[in-house]
Amino acid sequence: MQHKLAVRGIDEVQAAAVVGELAQAGWQSDSRYVQSLVRNRVAQGYGALRIQAELEASGVADSLIRETLSVVEADWKALAIEVQARKFGRIPRTAAEWQKQFQHLAGRGFSAEQIYAALKREALPDEPLDEP
Repeated sequence: MQHKLAVRGIDEVQAAAVVGELAQAGWQSDSRYVQSLVRNRVAQGYGALRIQAELEASGVADSLIRETLSVVEADWKALAIEVQARKFGRIPRTAAEWQKQFQHLAGRGFSAEQIYAALKREALPDEPLDEP
């Protein structure tokens, strides 16, 4: 919030004072903001790397980001598989398809390991593998 105020032309000292007052009153909490944003982005199909970058750009402390992402109950590999299946419907068959799908998932913030799992369509525990 302090960053947003500064971008809008509010003096940094004044912005810090306002944010401090709001935090003391319980109306502003970086922890609640981070938890809410992480929940929303996971529901939208974004990976941890993208979420982390967005939070860093918002000026959230690295320790709070790491702490929140470490306790989030998301199966990143399963989420990558779900996003790939929803977007493309099948595993890549050509090098061009592989590259396109890899880049899409990387842009969504998934790690290389998670992307490889999605592109090889590793079966989820309750999902049979059936390719079209």
